[in-house]
Amino acid sequence: DLRTGNLQDVLKDSDNAIQFALKTDSPSSPNRVRRALHFKGLAYLKMSAIEESIQTAEKLKASILESPNPRLMHHYHHLKGMIDLEQQSFEQAVENFEKALSFQTGDPNDKRADYIQSLARVYVASGNIEKAQEEYEKITSTLVYRYSYGDCYARSFYELGKIYEEKG
Repeated sequence: DLRTGNLQDVLKDSDNAIQFALKTDSPSSPNRVRRALHFKGLAYLKMSAIEESIQTAEKLKASILESPNPRLMHHYHHLKGMIDLEQQSFEQAVENFEKALSFQTGDPNDKRADYIQSLARVYVASGNIEKAQEEYEKITSTLVYRYSYGDCYARSFYELGKIYEEKG
């Protein structure tokens, strides 16, 4: 729903997921809440509800700080980077996206293509085409992204085409 623009459904589904997770006593419940908050913050951002997105990011951060797993901060830093990108705070966005990626394992196959794509978008928006090209090439050169992140994989070829065209 987030990718197709059904943002009201994202908000509704996120709230339902949070309520369900809070009612169950499953060990995975806190992580479900965190994922739902991440999606909810992204939906608010796409709706141009910046303040709601910022508030959701802070709730997400507080939830993660309660966790024994600090690597979960990748959710917060990705959302914060998206907020920074929307506000055209490009340096902050790059810093947050790099932090989000650093909380994942050292294996390039474990890096989330949507996070790499977000970083590439910042570089395009800030005019750093060389760095954007590097990031998009990371996505297209790793075959695992075909399956897990097919939309990011395909879009990266399109974005690289635009970059190559711009470079002549």
